[in-house]
Amino acid sequence: MPNLTAREKNLLLVALIVVLIYSYWLLVYPKFNEKLTSLKNEYQSLEAEKNRYESIIRNYEKNKNEIEKAKQEYKKLSEVIPPNTNAFFGVIDLRNILSSLKVETNSYMFESEQKVTMEYNTDDFYPYYIVTRQSWKCDYQALKNLIVLQEKFKPLFTIDSILMARQENNVTLNAVLNFYGFKDPNASERRFDIKRDIKPQGTGKKDLFK
Repeated sequence: MPNLTAREKNLLLVALIVVLIYSYWLLVYPKFNEKLTSLKNEYQSLEAEKNRYESIIRNYEKNKNEIEKAKQEYKKLSEVIPPNTNAFFGVIDLRNILSSLKVETNSYMFESEQKVTMEYNTDDFYPYYIVTRQSWKCDYQALKNLIVLQEKFKPLFTIDSILMARQENNVTLNAVLNFYGFKDPNASERRFDIKRDIKPQGTGKKDLFK
């Protein structure tokens, strides 16, 4: 290998450095720049997500009182018109009505739910009622009490129709009652609570359904 002068060695070193820089620029930098761009985009995405959550938190804090009020109103509504109720609970509600009136039923039946058409209805959210038909033996006072009870009983029911036949001091009554509920896919099914749903019987009878 020929001897190189100091000047030639310096030029050779400069050339080597240029080659290394060019190789880095050609091979390493594009990948590094691509990775840097990807990380930058990811950071911007996370920053946007962070800002969105901060906005949600600010809006929640701002509307916290209104949200809590809406929850309480929904709870009150659910006590009057329970979400996702069914005929099983209709039997329980009917039993409690009979108990309050101190009467018995000779026969009863429940029909499938009937949708109530309203302008804000959706396929998943709408009010409905369940029709129940039964025969009672009672006095006129029980009939009056039924009309009064309709205004305050929870959950809501309405008297659809009544047919009466006099029998000495009593009447045989054929009544059609409607029990109301509403479909809400975000609410759980109505749950059975024996202390809440079963009221003490006032007739002295073991079974109000004969």
